[in-house]
Amino acid sequence: MRGTVSGNVGKIYKAEFVRDFFLLSFSVAESVYMGQNKEKLTCWHKCDYWGKAAEGLTKYLEVGQHVDVFGQAYLSEYEKDGVTQKSMVVKVNDIVLGHKPTSVSPGGPQPQQSQVPPTAQPLQQPPPATSGPGNMGVPDNLW
Repeated sequence: MRGTVSGNVGKIYKAEFVRDFFLLSFSVAESVYMGQNKEKLTCWHKCDYWGKAAEGLTKYLEVGQHVDVFGQAYLSEYEKDGVTQKSMVVKVNDIVLGHKPTSVSPGGPQPQQSQVPPTAQPLQQPPPATSGPGNMGVPDNLW
């Protein structure tokens, strides 16, 4: 299932190699407005970004920064307190960096300049896996 998430980076969980693949794992808080009163709700999305592009992004991605994330959503299962939990995860194909958080000073907020990589590189995916449909080149045992 295709997924698009637009919001602010909440936490960066991992920025490391998992076997021969680089994984950048982070959360995004997306505000949604529900009902007639347009009640604001915050939805949290876990995002996993694999490959060279993810490795390069670690220099630029910051907590609080606005991002638009595009990819495939899938259901993940994990154990918590002996109970199997499920959550949606977005396998990132592309990401657009937005404004960074502003710092507050006595004179008021000071906007920060957005850093853009000096040269944009095309997104690269890990080499094809040997099993599993729709795994986008990441071996099943890494999910």
